[in-house]
Amino acid sequence: MNYYPPCPQPEIVTGLNPHVDIAGFALLLDCGDTPGLQVLKDDHWIFVEPLDGAIVVTWGRSQRVGPAKELIKLGSPPLYKTVTVEEYIGCFFNRKLEVPFIDAMKM
Repeated sequence: MNYYPPCPQPEIVTGLNPHVDIAGFALLLDCGDTPGLQVLKDDHWIFVEPLDGAIVVTWGRSQRVGPAKELIKLGSPPLYKTVTVEEYIGCFFNRKLEVPFIDAMKM
């Protein structure tokens, strides 16, 4: 869980670097009247307007995540699977507990 408290001097705030929330979903609760959440749409960052008392649920990252092609040696197969976040979470929660998760992701 992360908590970003309001800054007492908001005029000096520069915000966080653009990033992707690593989880398949995130629950966001606005704390104040300063918009903070932005989404990347059509190569432009746009603000998500907060609604009083609302919790914003982000769900996504349907792209496949796996070993970077640049890091795989020529002629060698990748060591780990390429999966969607949904498949990743499913593998995490449905694996045999005696098997380390990293081993469950191996090819």
